[in-house]
Amino acid sequence: MIAHWIGLIVFILFALVGVLLTMLGIMGTFSVFIGAVAYDLITWSWTIGWQALLVILGLAVLGEILEWVVDVSHSKARGVSTAGTIGSITGTIIGAILLSPLMFIVGTVIGMVIGAVIGAYIGELIVKKNSKKAWRAAKIALVGRALVAVMKTTLAIIQIWIIIASIF
Repeated sequence: MIAHWIGLIVFILFALVGVLLTMLGIMGTFSVFIGAVAYDLITWSWTIGWQALLVILGLAVLGEILEWVVDVSHSKARGVSTAGTIGSITGTIIGAILLSPLMFIVGTVIGMVIGAVIGAYIGELIVKKNSKKAWRAAKIALVGRALVAVMKTTLAIIQIWIIIASIF
C-alpha cells in the first residue's frame, strides 16, 4: 500500500513537470511517460499496463513529430518562404542548444523562442530582402511556438488521463 502512494507521488511530480515543460514547448510528454513507468516500477506491478504505456509513448513521439509539422505548415499557410521556415526551425534548435547550458530549462525555452524568431527573420530577409516581410515571418514563428506549446500540453493532459484511468 505504501508503494502505491510513493509511486503515485512520483508519478504526480513527473506529470506536473511534464505539463510545465509542454507549456514551455519542451518535451514534457516524455516526462509523463517516465512518471508512468516509474509508478509501475515502484509499485512493482503493471497496473498501467504495457498497452497503455505504448499509447503514452506513442503520444509523446507524436508530439515531437507534430511539433515540426505544425511549425512548417503554420509558416507555409501564412506565406513564409521556405528559407524563413528553415531559418525558424534551425534557429529553434541552435537557440535551445546555445542557451541550455546557461539556465537549463529556462535557457532552453528562451533560446528556442529567440532562435525561432531570429532564424525566421534572417531566412526571410535573405530571400525577400524586405525587413517588413522578415519581421512578419518572425512574428509568425513566435505564434507557431505558442501553437506547439498548446498542442503538446493537450497531449500531456491526454497522457495523464490515460494513466489515471489505468491506476484507478
